[in-house]
Amino acid sequence: HNETNSENVHKKTDSENDEIDSENDDDDDNDDNLEYSPFDGLETMRDEKIIKLEKFMDAYEQAESDANSNFTHKFIVERAVVADKKDKPKRMIIVLLAAIGSFVFMVFLLLINERYKELKQHA
Repeated sequence: HNETNSENVHKKTDSENDEIDSENDDDDDNDDNLEYSPFDGLETMRDEKIIKLEKFMDAYEQAESDANSNFTHKFIVERAVVADKKDKPKRMIIVLLAAIGSFVFMVFLLLINERYKELKQHA
């Protein structure tokens, strides 16, 4: 009888066990918020892949509808023809601008050189 009485003392009723379990569940919820779970990263990756898949499905549906649509107009392509006038600047203009620029630059260098010689003689 002593053994059965001690076992009865240690055994708890179902309602007591439910109360303890609900208290433990509350503690687990708080712990989940504080601790990192290795499944958090997997869940994030899954959500990102779902979003990418949804975007891909939208793009696929759009491409499929574009491919299946009938054109209501025609594209007319004409043969290429040689232009009457050149589109880019003429070579002569480039040569003249380069020659004038070089002349102005050389005059500027000569003036600086002469001024340098004058300052050197006075010093």
